[in-house]
Amino acid sequence: MLADCLISIEDRQAIIFGGFKYDGELYYKIDDFPADIQNVAFTTEDGFFTFDTKVTLVGKGAKINISNVKFYDNNKNEINVSKYDILYKLATSDKWRRVDNNEIEVKAMGEYYIKLGTKKASYNISIYKTSVDDTVESEYKIVNVTNKVYEIAGTELEETAFVEDINGDTAWLPGGYIIPQIEDEQEIKSGLVIKDSDENEWVWVPVSKSELTTNMITSASATLCDTATATNKYSKLWNFTSTGREIYSKVSGSYTYKVGTPGQSHDSATRYYREPDVVIGSDGSSHDASQDYYNTILSTNTKNLTVDINQEKSLNMLAQQFVNDYNNMIKSIEEYGGFYIGRYELSESDSTPKVVRYGASGNITWYNAYVACSQFTNEDAIGTMIWGTQWDATLEWLAQSNIKDNTTGKSYSEIASSEGWGNYSNSENFQYKETADGEVKTKSSSTLIPTGSTEYTKANNIYDLAGNFYEWTHEAFYTSYRVLRRWRLQP
Repeated sequence: MLADCLISIEDRQAIIFGGFKYDGELYYKIDDFPADIQNVAFTTEDGFFTFDTKVTLVGKGAKINISNVKFYDNNKNEINVSKYDILYKLATSDKWRRVDNNEIEVKAMGEYYIKLGTKKASYNISIYKTSVDDTVESEYKIVNVTNKVYEIAGTELEETAFVEDINGDTAWLPGGYIIPQIEDEQEIKSGLVIKDSDENEWVWVPVSKSELTTNMITSASATLCDTATATNKYSKLWNFTSTGREIYSKVSGSYTYKVGTPGQSHDSATRYYREPDVVIGSDGSSHDASQDYYNTILSTNTKNLTVDINQEKSLNMLAQQFVNDYNNMIKSIEEYGGFYIGRYELSESDSTPKVVRYGASGNITWYNAYVACSQFTNEDAIGTMIWGTQWDATLEWLAQSNIKDNTTGKSYSEIASSEGWGNYSNSENFQYKETADGEVKTKSSSTLIPTGSTEYTKANNIYDLAGNFYEWTHEAFYTSYRVLRRWRLQP
């Protein structure tokens, strides 16, 4: 049965007046279209939209072609149609899908509904599922990217999937995580947010292959301090200035601080930052070479069995683990084109860590922080302490986001001097809340705030990257130190 309509004899356009109301919106059935009318117009509260349709429903496997879509306000002024999606669904399904490539494929018989909708959070993300073409006879099977499936926001996926946002930018969503149904958290350029079942949150940092190459040195093999463990890949670390970045080198007092190779010896005038590397103290038996410390990490990775071997073998095991972790990080970024960084500062304890808003952060040793970060590992994602090269890649992404779209990210000058958006003792006063429903407070000069408690400290959906608590990284410095990032965001 056709919906009530007014047909123009001159241009054979049908204005549909029927349809039905649901949740405050007006919907139509596709089979309400007059079969002999090729141009159809739908009324909405904001105006009406028109499109051409050349195929009617004739059975399973049929396709409905929709083209020449135009939208008008109630004064008949044409509006930019890119702000809207034409959405459809089968009456027996609760999932709305966006019309893709101007076609609706009839996969099942029944009543199909259609509506016009603004690009809401529910439709901003698409997912690609891959299928293998088994008909190709060659050493390698061709993997085709097929089957765009929309409306994954708020839906947990069982396996890692390639996702595309409304701007056509892409990322990977690990299995077991969701993308929140919040529009401001669904664009990659300004910080795509994911969440696990425990409400921990991370933000995707895109890293191009050229950026990865820029941040890494590949050369002759270098041996980590006092070990037999070697690597031919290690990090460049950067100093950010008001106009860009340069290889880290700084003179302070009688020393020069600069980037070195793993295991590089210090002299009376130079101190080196190194990654990956171990730190063993001036006596060669402290820190990573101490049983209390290396057991903290090694026992975590050997199913909580205490490592009962000599110190030399344990240090080599630890060094090899750091090299493996580093290489796996590089390989992952190469494969996936980025990584996820904690949206908030780490909170709670090393045994039950959290990355949640309003989390209670506190002091933690580097070794316990390393273990805490590993607690987020599952079948589809590996949790690790952040490497210095990842930290610098995040800063560069913030700068490039700002260059491309000055409503997001931070400028190079804001990265070089972050007091204007981080919680420092000399930062301007800002307001924050200790809980979601807590009273609004004003920060004083020495206030440490719960992570994520103010928009003042947010950059591309990451909170407290600048200021508040110091952040441990993998970087080694001198003989006895791991690098803490916070002050001016740099070593």
